[in-house]
Amino acid sequence: MKPEPVKEFFAGDHVVVFRYPCFRDWRGIMKKTSSLTKEKSFGAPQELLPEKYHRKQMRDRLNAIKEHVAVYLVVEIGGQVIGAASIWKTPDKPEEGWLEISIRSTLPGTDDQLHGIGIGGNLVYAILHQAKTVLEIKIVKLGVYAVNHGAVHLYKKCGFVETARKRREKNHYGVMRDRIYMQKSL
Repeated sequence: MKPEPVKEFFAGDHVVVFRYPCFRDWRGIMKKTSSLTKEKSFGAPQELLPEKYHRKQMRDRLNAIKEHVAVYLVVEIGGQVIGAASIWKTPDKPEEGWLEISIRSTLPGTDDQLHGIGIGGNLVYAILHQAKTVLEIKIVKLGVYAVNHGAVHLYKKCGFVETARKRREKNHYGVMRDRIYMQKSL
């Protein structure tokens, strides 16, 4: 049985559901991650990862949720995992956390675009609310590729402010990319 939805809303023609994960979500998350890797999406692994890795990651996520060191939301449309977001407490600074978010660009098996229909903004606000109420986090930080203009714009729109910019910090398929670091007080 899947956990109860944290939030449900319409985005375009789709009903979008945000909920906490259960163990069997590992396969949907693997498919989502693999699709982002194939697209050479920013923030996705640069190589396809084995099933064993994804099962272990899911166990680690569920343990972190149980131990109150992370919040994690799965994004579903029509029962298919199309995204996820998490905030993990900073180990030496328990009032701070780090945001990670990813959403597929299209609905699996279709050409239906998922970017630009409100999923990202709703997901950011939902995971921030979870971090504030469940983990009692006061500051959320993130790192984003500077060339990922859509994500940078989304984070600014959600109230994140730039705190640092590091040139040529991260390798993305053989190209050293600049990273922007941002934060938001809750």
